[in-house]
Amino acid sequence: MNGSYGLGGGFSGEIGAGYDFGPVRAELTYAYTGASLNSITANALGTSLTGSISNGSVSTNSVLLSAYVDIPTKSKFTPYVGGGLGYTNVGWGAYSASALGITLTQQSGNQGVLGYQAKLGVSYQASTKADVFVEGTYQGSSGFSVDRVNYDSLSAFGARVGARYRF
Repeated sequence: MNGSYGLGGGFSGEIGAGYDFGPVRAELTYAYTGASLNSITANALGTSLTGSISNGSVSTNSVLLSAYVDIPTKSKFTPYVGGGLGYTNVGWGAYSASALGITLTQQSGNQGVLGYQAKLGVSYQASTKADVFVEGTYQGSSGFSVDRVNYDSLSAFGARVGARYRF
């Protein structure tokens, strides 16, 4: 038997500190992502069954060490590419799922796993001390097992807008 969850909208944010070595930057960041669990689909013996989820949520809390390469353009715009590795804690709230008049409950829990990310963005030098940026992100974690249930790796594509300040 296998299955999947249907996720709703959520929130993602990141804060960090780093060092600029010139064309290469390094950062240690904390990233949070949260979303609602809306449905569950189970597949067994060639039959698929979808149920609704009440009050479900999933979140990731990650600490990542990342490196970025800035691509010089001789302008105030600087494209960059980078990626990182670290620790991700995947957490889920208690929920109940209903289908065909049957209700199943899941207790809340969390699991620590390998986390990773990749980014592609462009920054604009607003002043000698500050940049603003927009970036596309891919963030994921390795799969894990809880109570004899195997969960595949998590992955999410997103976009972020932010600011960077130099001390």
